[in-house]
Amino acid sequence: MEEVSRDSTKAEQDQHPEPHWQIDAPREELHVLGPCVLKDEDEGDHRGDATDDRTRPDTALVALATRVLVRHVMPPYRLGDRIPPTPQPDENGTVAGTLGVTRPLGNMRYTTLLFDLDHTLIDGDASEGAAFDYTLRRSGADDPADYLAPYVEINTALWAAVEAGEITPNDVRSERFARLIAATDLESDPETMGDDFVFGMGANGELYPGTVETLDSLAQMATLALVTNGIGEVQRARLARLDLDKYFDAIVISGEVGVAKPGPEIYDLTFEELGHPDKATTLMIGDSLSSDMAGGTNYGIATCWYAARSDKATPAGIDHRITALDELLPIIAGE
Repeated sequence: MEEVSRDSTKAEQDQHPEPHWQIDAPREELHVLGPCVLKDEDEGDHRGDATDDRTRPDTALVALATRVLVRHVMPPYRLGDRIPPTPQPDENGTVAGTLGVTRPLGNMRYTTLLFDLDHTLIDGDASEGAAFDYTLRRSGADDPADYLAPYVEINTALWAAVEAGEITPNDVRSERFARLIAATDLESDPETMGDDFVFGMGANGELYPGTVETLDSLAQMATLALVTNGIGEVQRARLARLDLDKYFDAIVISGEVGVAKPGPEIYDLTFEELGHPDKATTLMIGDSLSSDMAGGTNYGIATCWYAARSDKATPAGIDHRITALDELLPIIAGE
């Protein structure tokens, strides 16, 4: 949120000299200036004054610790909005969010979880297979399988270049098809193929079994963020279609920000979005050794390898290994 200058609020301050509070915090934090307004569909706007209990600082402002606990289920606030009172822990040591979500305040091992998307939460193979078939048939191929082997080789090399910081995911969009056309007898337009493939990727692929249930549980235990190497249009379409947006306090997509895992810059952006959580209690979860595990390790945070598709031994330096998402629950809780 942009800072509001002292001059821009002078008229409001003159009209309501008290109360006037401001939190100096990162841009995603809340700045509340002047009287707070609660907008209620049934009761209309309620403007507090200096004697109104609703405008006291302890009921009007949400501190950083509370935002970390409940921000992902709270609606966005703007200048003049009244922020709900700070929730208090119950006898079990939990804090209730605005939609009934509770998070333990006890000694959790990890309180911030960074998730990969493809092959971790969503079946990326099914998504890519359906998108490839759709794209090749629209390009006139009778049997898309005939072109699969060269496509895989080309696509793998391009995504390795993304991880190396040589190109961006947006470059992959049409370049993989330009190279495929050059290497085969396909007669098509790479830009059109790229558009068709992006549509197909966003429209196909389902969550792995148990993903929703696990995220529901984890959202009560920790702050969740999504850090994914991909094209923005693809990932945003999937998140909307599968109703995943609601789980994450930050969604950082390499194609939108211009940097990718395993580089540290994408983690810097994620930590900024989250309000700079403690690295000691942050965990990166993903399937890729070269991007997720290497990126987390190099950034100084713990890693959890989702190895459901691999029978390789766990490389040194990885903190945890799981083959099903629900195995995360005891790890997060420190059991």
